[in-house]
Amino acid sequence: MTLAFCERHAAAARADLMRVCAEIREELEPQEVTAEVAQALGAGEAESAPHLARGIAGAIYVSCTGRGGPHFGGPSAELQIIRRALGDVPLVGFFANGEIARNHVYGYTGVLTVFTASR
Repeated sequence: MTLAFCERHAAAARADLMRVCAEIREELEPQEVTAEVAQALGAGEAESAPHLARGIAGAIYVSCTGRGGPHFGGPSAELQIIRRALGDVPLVGFFANGEIARNHVYGYTGVLTVFTASR
């Protein structure tokens, strides 16, 4: 049996959430795109505008009730971080008292499920 001791640390949780979202977006929508796609996205719109060339169709975020609100600085703060990192994609979230990822139930975590669209 493995035992792990963890500390609730708001800055670390925020940084980790931003890192994970950035990694997901980069994997699904790499910054290196063809000239045609870059032109279609437009210079100012590239970071947030939805486009057919993108792979992210939407996302669901489930957060622990112990993390939300004040832990991230206010209501919907986690979803705002995710929205900023993933771009303007359909996003819904809710709080739970246990988060399921693969075959485990976790506490004090957030689980992000990202849906992709065929290109």
